[in-house]
Amino acid sequence: MSIQAHITSVHVLDDFKAALIKFVEECQLALSESDSEITRTLDWVKRDCQMHWTKIIRKKQEEVTMCKSALFRKQITPSPNDQRASVVDEKKALQRAQNDLAEAEVALKHAKRWAIELERQYTMYRGAVQSLSAAVERDLPNAILRLSRMARALDDYLRMPSPDLADLLDNSRRSMSVASMKRTGEDAPPSADSPPTNPAPPTPQEPTP
Repeated sequence: MSIQAHITSVHVLDDFKAALIKFVEECQLALSESDSEITRTLDWVKRDCQMHWTKIIRKKQEEVTMCKSALFRKQITPSPNDQRASVVDEKKALQRAQNDLAEAEVALKHAKRWAIELERQYTMYRGAVQSLSAAVERDLPNAILRLSRMARALDDYLRMPSPDLADLLDNSRRSMSVASMKRTGEDAPPSADSPPTNPAPPTPQEPTP
């Protein structure tokens, strides 16, 4: 078992944390911009686009009404030679107005259909990026915080004075020796750091007569 960690690349954690912070910022920006762009497009299709074609339809309806009136007036207006007046131009104008009206009505139907489809696709998109949004908003910031704590702890560890290997080995051998003597019932030798014990004084003997 190692008695000392071998740490030489603490800065790698800082580099990884910096890269992770940049990734989070770019993801947040991309998600925000995409959501804003989709919302703006959806609002345009649902409101501005439909309002535009509604106005065009109203305008083309007025043109059709005017063309019909012009055709009717031309048809009832007598010619100088008591011949029916030519209504070719009026009929062509009416046909163009009716075609324009039909195209505007189709465009409005398409706008309404695409508004529904875009709303459905937007809902699917939000569900697809929900996990990424949660990771960017919660999981990755927590990971960045843990990396900061790890880097700080390792930096504090590296600032600690390194223990002397010889002392560690000597203490380890002494501990093993003491444990072995305790198992065999022998007295443990005095430690080099323990104070010396004074020997008991000799017992005085009585003088012989």
